[in-house]
Amino acid sequence: MEYKVVEDKKDIIKISFKDIDQGFMTLVKDKIWEDKATELAAFKVTHPEVGELVFTLRTKGKAPKKVWNDALVRLTKDISGFEIEIKKIK
Repeated sequence: MEYKVVEDKKDIIKISFKDIDQGFMTLVKDKIWEDKATELAAFKVTHPEVGELVFTLRTKGKAPKKVWNDALVRLTKDISGFEIEIKKIK
């Protein structure tokens, strides 16, 4: 996964990704919305043939990078818990 921070300000961050699954980014977006500091969490595919996706996160009262990282930690815990439950089925 290739990414680049396109914009990084006090209350907004935009990150460009190449070749990333939109389903995964939807999971990340949903986790970000759990944080009350989130004012905007959305992504758009800028060019379907190139596979570029730009994620925009705007916050109020909390650094966007902190909101982003906290969401990824929560998502990782959820995925780990899911993996444990799936192994019980075997």
